Amino acid sequence: MTKSTGIQVDRITHRFGSFEAVSDVSLEVAPGEIHCLLGASGSGKSTLLRIIAGLERLQQGTVTVNGELISGNGTHQPAEQRSVGMVFQDYALFPHLTAIKNVLFGMPNRRSAESRAKAEQLLSDIGLAANIHSMPHTLSGGEQQRVALARALARTPSVMLLDEPFSGLDVQLRSGVRNAALKVLRSANVATILVTHDPVEAVSSADRVSVMSNGRIIQTDTPDRIYRHPADETSANTFGLVNQIPFEVRDRELITRFGTRSLENESPPETLFVRPEDIELSIGGDDPNAHIESVTHEAMTTLYRVKSNDSELYVRTLPSQKIPVEKPVRITLRTIERG
Repeated sequence: MTKSTGIQVDRITHRFGSFEAVSDVSLEVAPGEIHCLLGASGSGKSTLLRIIAGLERLQQGTVTVNGELISGNGTHQPAEQRSVGMVFQDYALFPHLTAIKNVLFGMPNRRSAESRAKAEQLLSDIGLAANIHSMPHTLSGGEQQRVALARALARTPSVMLLDEPFSGLDVQLRSGVRNAALKVLRSANVATILVTHDPVEAVSSADRVSVMSNGRIIQTDTPDRIYRHPADETSANTFGLVNQIPFEVRDRELITRFGTRSLENESPPETLFVRPEDIELSIGGDDPNAHIESVTHEAMTTLYRVKSNDSELYVRTLPSQKIPVEKPVRITLRTIERG
């Protein structure tokens, strides 16, 4: 990304009293990119968004949008003057205004035919062409959230900040509403930061993910890379269950009791993290190396807790593979393509 486009956050630190909520955070998001901040509550995600939006005055570091310094080095551009839109979990629609009037409210010339045409187009783009005259209380939660997004887009922002806007929706609605919203943001070439604590949302939505913990970004990468190759235990556990498997290094291979992995970098990792679905279970034969300790039936998969000597591992399979408790099995590492 060039310095003239998108958003750049450089070495931001922010304290509330003696508590350091954000610590030396740097981040770049290109136009049209969906960048996810993933972490537990209290990790600093929302504070970082509020700083970028101008709702918190920056204490240390800089924020630049499209090459323009908006925070830092003595500059603090007011929130209303920034080319930044923000959508929260709370839709915050005006209850006495129709959907289209909510969208028009933040536009500078909201009474003009041009503004109305733009508002209608935004509502159409997010699938609400038939609801432009609907009052908020007649809309579903997903529809209200899409109106809130259209209202934020009506100001033609260069940056969109989404603070867990889909977490309050029903599971059945969440994916569809999120996909429709992010499609509009990508097509409008808006640099977008999505805050979430849901790893599934991060993996399915983002072009890149930054894992935050204790106010710091501990890893930034593509969703697949950060899932398969976490930088440390905190980053690994953010995405759910993970196995830590002992290894030795030999001829640029990581040798384990259950198979080998290629050494990707010049230096071997401190820990080999292996996801439950990246281990294969097989029964039969004369060389079992483990046995089933417990079985948990999940929605679309089955999770096995497996004991091998002193090691306890988790293995995830399709439900069609049914193995009883105490059954001797053989576990091997699946081959992972380099990405």
